[in-house]
Parts: sequence; structure tokens; C-alpha cells
Amino acid sequence: MPLPIAPFIKKQQTWIDKRGLTKKVPLKLLCFGLSRTGTSSLRVALWELGLEAYHAFAILENPPDGVLWQQALRAKFEGKGPSFTKADFDSLFYDCHAVIDLPSYLFVEELLAAYPEAKVLVTTREFESWRSSCTNTIVTPWKSRFGRVAEMLDKAASMKYMPPLRLAMDVYFWGDFQQNAKAVFHAHYAKVKRLAPTDRYLEYDIKEGWGPLCQFLEVNVPEDGSGKVKPFPNINDRETFNRLFNPLARIPVLFPGVLKLMAFLMLVYGLTRAFCC
Repeated sequence: MPLPIAPFIKKQQTWIDKRGLTKKVPLKLLCFGLSRTGTSSLRVALWELGLEAYHAFAILENPPDGVLWQQALRAKFEGKGPSFTKADFDSLFYDCHAVIDLPSYLFVEELLAAYPEAKVLVTTREFESWRSSCTNTIVTPWKSRFGRVAEMLDKAASMKYMPPLRLAMDVYFWGDFQQNAKAVFHAHYAKVKRLAPTDRYLEYDIKEGWGPLCQFLEVNVPEDGSGKVKPFPNINDRETFNRLFNPLARIPVLFPGVLKLMAFLMLVYGLTRAFCC
């Protein structure tokens, strides 16, 4: 099935079982900001700075990762199976310099212990704006019954991508986003701030652009060929998300013939009614 076409998703899908892989590059940055706080834009920004970033979309890009994440989540939150070790995380992030978004931010303690030299960044957003964005994007496919049916038509989504993300949302928001969002939101950011090393910690709003990010990472602000500062990525708003990832909206992308067939049947039905009635 085709991957969604978006600047924050890789164009090529792979099916690599990463278990046992040796880490190729150091993990330099742990990004523990919650989903819908600019994590997609941050991923593209890190790419621009030469850093490979593991985002929730990496599961869609390499669906077998979903199996590993389900094992890690069930071990931590349900006590089923062995807990993930540093070696397990090294394999999962074997080619990445940074981790962002779900399911990584559910493993704050484990990742801080595994990568004690990494810098820690949290993307921030005003709570009510964040809750509204989540409600109109990621909560819909998480809870929609129709979305579950649509996912069955997409092998990558139904078998690998959505199960670990559903599980992550269920365990982190205690099964009810609207009821528990505020408590979880504030507790999460308080926990990260309490546990992160103070000399390597940044609270960051992507509206601030390149300056604070590049200063924190100790890299130059990216410029184009003429010496002008490149625009900071501002992508994956709620309209973009729903166009690309709402399972029902994906049906025409996955099966373009469906729309043509429906149009043909409606035309036949209309003609039949016109001539026979």
C-alpha cells in the first residue's frame, strides 16, 4: 500500500526486522514533547540539520517496528514479557540521532538511563490549543469504529502501525483522552523537567524557529545557496493530518478504483431510474 505523501514522511517504505542490529550513530537528542506540539515540523528541521530523527511515522515507514513497540509497551504497562534494554533501543534506533513523538515519550525514564549523554528537548504548546488539535486529529482514528474497519484495508496500518499507537494512547491517557488529557499533559511535562539534566534541557516552541534549536544543538542556522536563512518547517496542521492519516480519508488513496466504481454505479442507477420510471 502506498505511503502518504508528506514532507515529514520518507518516500520509501521498508520491511526490516531490526532485532539484533548494531547502533551505527550516537543518539544525541531525546525529544519528549507530546504529539501535536510540532513534532513533525521538528523532525523535518532535524533532517535539515543532518540529524536522522525517529518519529511515530517511522513505524509506518518500516512497519515491523510496530511489533517491537508492542512488546515494549506491553512489558512496561502490562507486565507481559521482558522489559526493553539499551540493546533493544539501540537496535530500534540503530540509524537515528534523535527520537521524537510516540511511542518514545512513554519511555522517558528508560531512554534517559540508556542515553545519559543525550540532550533533552520538549516541544511545548498551550494546553487548550493542544487538546483541541488532538481531539480533531489523532483521537479520531484512535477511537473511531469506522476507522478500524478502514484500517483493515491497509496492511501496514492494521498489522503494524495502529496497534502500538492505539495501545500507547490507551495506557498513557488511561483509556479516556477527554477525561484525563489535562492531568496527563501537566504530569508529563513536570516529569520530564524533573528527570532531565538541567544543563542539557530545552523547552521549545517551534514558533521560535531556528535560533533556540540551533543554539541548543550547537550547530549553524541552515542557509540556502544565496546565504539566506532557510524557512523553518511549519507542517502537519490538523487539515493536513486528517487528509493524510484519517483512515476513512485514506480509502480513496489506497483504492482509487473505489471512487470510480461508486460513480459508475450511481450513474447507472440514475439512468435506470430515468428510463424505467
